[in-house]
Amino acid sequence: MLQVTPCCNNVTNLQASTANMFPTGYQPENPREQVIVVTFAIMGAVLYACIVGSISSIAMGYDASGRMFKQKVDELKEYMSWRQLDATTQRKVLKYFHLKYREKYFDELALLNEMNESLKNEIAAHNCKELISKVPFLRREQQDGRDDLFIGRISSALEPCYYIAGDVLFVQGEVGRDMYFCLSGTLHVIIGGKRVAVLGDGSFFGVIEIALIANIPRTATVQAAGSCMLYRLTQKAFNAIASTFEDVKRKVDEIYTERMNKFRMDEDARKVVIAREMISQVPVLQRKERDGRDDIWLKKIAELMVPVFFAGGDVIFKEGDNADGM
Repeated sequence: MLQVTPCCNNVTNLQASTANMFPTGYQPENPREQVIVVTFAIMGAVLYACIVGSISSIAMGYDASGRMFKQKVDELKEYMSWRQLDATTQRKVLKYFHLKYREKYFDELALLNEMNESLKNEIAAHNCKELISKVPFLRREQQDGRDDLFIGRISSALEPCYYIAGDVLFVQGEVGRDMYFCLSGTLHVIIGGKRVAVLGDGSFFGVIEIALIANIPRTATVQAAGSCMLYRLTQKAFNAIASTFEDVKRKVDEIYTERMNKFRMDEDARKVVIAREMISQVPVLQRKERDGRDDIWLKKIAELMVPVFFAGGDVIFKEGDNADGM
């Protein structure tokens, strides 16, 4: 004989549960009771929906930025898989995103764009004022009510940058048009393939002042030794700010004149050393006369020398080209 009792028990339990939630187990005997039963059924359903909705809203609102970050990472993983990136590159990309957002995803630029200039400058100054104060030529102490305004504009012009171990910020010999402030992390300074210095939290670099006012080649390569968070100040942004502050512009012009004079003197000295070495090895450049004018000849050759920069793999000249220099 078939046993159907458990099934019947389940049906009975379901009916009991429904009756507890909604007054369906009660059988009204007249129209008034029917109206009351329907009213309470509707009120119970609405109350239940409000409770469930509130709980769902709280659950959805909890750590919203964390969920957005996870969604962003999942989307990124799917993209990298579709592009068939190698495992090493995928790890670097994921590490970069974890460094940049730190498990919390939000669009900072969009948030700041909704604020007025005063609020944006105040927040930017809060984030970067200590870093900027370490750079002598960015200090403004005129006590004219515009010192905080200047710091706020400089802070707003700083662009956040994120680098992971092995990333190269810039290469020795390339023209520098910006400077960097290190908020956290470690960087290696490399000259001629050898590490000559290590930079850490609070340091600033990038040919310092000259990078912002003149197109001078970088004197070193800078590479991230680990995860680093930095701020970058571009030449264009700095010049736009300095043009509205006459005292800052005068200070920059003085620094420019002083540094460029020193740069020219150093460059002329280097040219003389190179010219002397070149003359000693190229017979056609050697003077036979002993009239005491060898130094003049050396300086003339040095003045004609123009520095040029090449990256690995660049072609200096090709076979068949007209020879117009050495």
